[in-house]
Amino acid sequence: MAVPGTGPTPRSVTLRREPWLVVPVPPRWLVLLSVAILTALGSGWLGAAWAADAGTARVTLLGSGRTLSVLVTAGPARLLIAAGDDPGAFARALEAARRPTTARLDVLVLAGQGDDLAVPASAFDRLGARSVVALLPPTGRAMVDEPGLGDVPPLGSPRRVRVDGSVTVTFETAETGDGDARRSHWRATVERGATRVVIVSSGEATAEFPSPGPLSALVVAGAGAPGALAAWPAPALAVNTAEVEGRDLRQEVVPLAPAGVWAVRVFPGTAVPLDLGHSGLVLPPASSQFLQPTPRVPPAVRSDGLAASRSGT
Repeated sequence: MAVPGTGPTPRSVTLRREPWLVVPVPPRWLVLLSVAILTALGSGWLGAAWAADAGTARVTLLGSGRTLSVLVTAGPARLLIAAGDDPGAFARALEAARRPTTARLDVLVLAGQGDDLAVPASAFDRLGARSVVALLPPTGRAMVDEPGLGDVPPLGSPRRVRVDGSVTVTFETAETGDGDARRSHWRATVERGATRVVIVSSGEATAEFPSPGPLSALVVAGAGAPGALAAWPAPALAVNTAEVEGRDLRQEVVPLAPAGVWAVRVFPGTAVPLDLGHSGLVLPPASSQFLQPTPRVPPAVRSDGLAASRSGT
C-alpha cells in the first residue's frame, strides 16, 4: 500500500515508538523463494519420514468385509494377500496403509473364492502389481467381470516367499468336503527372526493344518476367532469385527486365556499395523485391548472362619 505523500511503498518501515528498530519488507520474489524453500524442506522431511516408516517390517491388517486382507512390507518390498467381499472398505484401508513414496505393489496374492473374490478381483484390476498369483482357484461371479482371473497362475502349497532379507511368508492351503460342500482354507505364516505371525482364513481352518508352534500373534481373517485361539494359543489375537462383536469376543475368548490375551480389532475400511520388531511384535495401542478374567474379590472371613458379607453381617 502506498503512503500518501511518500510515493511508492518504501523497502522498510520504521516503527515510531522504537525508531532504532527497522523491520525490512522483503520483495515479492524473496517471499516466494522462501516459501518454496520451506515447502521443499517440509516435503523432503515428510518424504523421509514416510520412507522410514514404509521400510519398517510390518504386517498390516486391512478391513475388507467378511475376510481381512493383509499387506506385508519389509524394506522396499510389498506383498498383498487380497480377500474379502467389500472392495470399498478394502480401498479405504489400503489407502490408509500405503504411503505416496511407496505406492507400488510387488506381489499380489489372490485368496478369495465366491463372494470373497470381490476384493481380489478389484485389486487385480486396479493395483497393477508386478506379479499376481492365486492362492486359491478363483471361483464366483467376479470371474464374469474379470475373466483374466482364470489365467492367473497358482501359487502352489506349501510355498515360501522371501519378502526381503529378513522376512518370509509361508503359504499353505487345504480343502475339505465334496461337491457343493467343498471348502478351501489357507494359512500364511509371516516370520522375522523369532517373531511369528500366523494368519488363518477362519477358525475352522485350524483343524486342517498342523500346529504352528509358538506364536507372537494369531490373526483370524474370517469367522471363528475364539475357536482358533483354543486350537492355537497365542499372546495376541487379531479379529475381524465384521465377524465377531466386542462383547462376544470377551465372553468367548477370556475363558480360553486365563492369563489374559491381547485382542486386536480390525474394523471394515481400517488398517491396523503389527510391527515385526527385532525383539518381538509391536501392537498398535489404539486398536489393542488386554482381555483377562475379572478378578473376584474374596469374601470377608469372620473370626469363626465362616464367610461373611462385606457389610459385616
